[in-house]
Amino acid sequence: MMTGSLLDRLPQEILRLLRLIGSYADQRRVSCYLIGGVVRDLLLGRDNLDIDIVVESDAVEFCKPLAQRYQTALTVYPRFKTATLTWDHRFVVDFSSTRKEAYPTPGALPVVVEGTLKDDIFRRDFTINAMAISLNQDNYGTLVDMCRGQDDIRSRTIRVFHAKSFEDDPTRILRAIRFQERYQFQIAEETREPLRQAVEGKFWQYVSAGRYFEEFKKILKEPNVLCCLDRLQDVGGLSFFSKEIVWTPAKKDHFKRVQTILLWMQEQGIDRTALAVWLVYLMILISDQPIEKVQDIVNRLSLSRHDSRKIISCKLEQEIVKRLDMNCVKPSQVYNVLKSMSAEEILFFLVKTHGQPPEMCIQNFLTQYRNVHLCTRGEDLMRLGICDGKRIGATLQILLERKIDAGAMTKEQELSLLQEMDFI
Repeated sequence: MMTGSLLDRLPQEILRLLRLIGSYADQRRVSCYLIGGVVRDLLLGRDNLDIDIVVESDAVEFCKPLAQRYQTALTVYPRFKTATLTWDHRFVVDFSSTRKEAYPTPGALPVVVEGTLKDDIFRRDFTINAMAISLNQDNYGTLVDMCRGQDDIRSRTIRVFHAKSFEDDPTRILRAIRFQERYQFQIAEETREPLRQAVEGKFWQYVSAGRYFEEFKKILKEPNVLCCLDRLQDVGGLSFFSKEIVWTPAKKDHFKRVQTILLWMQEQGIDRTALAVWLVYLMILISDQPIEKVQDIVNRLSLSRHDSRKIISCKLEQEIVKRLDMNCVKPSQVYNVLKSMSAEEILFFLVKTHGQPPEMCIQNFLTQYRNVHLCTRGEDLMRLGICDGKRIGATLQILLERKIDAGAMTKEQELSLLQEMDFI
């Protein structure tokens, strides 16, 4: 089937890049295809710039001269015969060799051997993700659909290739739920039973907790994360954390509150670009567990040291935050409690203190106190005779606290306050 119009839906810069790769493949007499999720989303009319290309050749050897010719960054993964090229620090393209995969034990990483395009298509997770579009000039734009993926897209169905699919790769449990809720598809009847057996059999135990969580993290990043967790709770799929982790109505309300707060932050002009919302969701999911259990979960999931610290810190700091109350603490005290906390911790505490006195303190910190800066600098104090570095730091800190409590100040007012405080 010719689907040149499908490729035409891609941005022109991506389209030119695919033409270039296809032309290069022709020169090397190698068959080359756009494959996987991007093809699925083109058929669904959805944006997707995760460009995956499969070649009926050694992908690493295919990419090396391509990277040299166009001076692109090249990353190679020899075990899986894959490579990644980055064009102009903007477009990332993943290349893989057509291959067969065999799973020596349930949940193990696959043993990879060379294969045909058909082998490569039938090793994939679901039929909707197993279509390809040729990039070679002779059949440019031809859709390869060996497993009726188009039919499943039309009928809005998620279907695995065989009954042992979830046993081979238990992370497909999470992907099935994620795609079901993202696209509002249904899971095929013959796929439901293997999925149920995989959950009941706790097949995720065959996969490292860190690897399984990486797939779960994608659910936490979904716009409809609530529906995904509802579905996972229905099938018992959250128990990979711990049997004590339950998706409760209270946690669901907290997730909704996160969305409300994010909108409020946007209205207030608060920068959210570096905010890892998925991490806040994780904090909420495990917030009812004792610190020892939280530490155990964090260790098992192989989270980065940076993320682990945030989770443990927010657990330890809860009692301190609970004591914040504008009726009995100064703005500078609020500032000192919150200034070292990460954006994720602060968002978590805003959720947990909704309707309580600390909520207003945290909101004021975000909109007022954290934006207060001194006009006075260390060199100003040195000109006034304060030369010791530690004393300069302590003096500026006290001055900042006084400014936070007093409100707006000019530099002259700051220096005047220093004199009143007898620091000069």
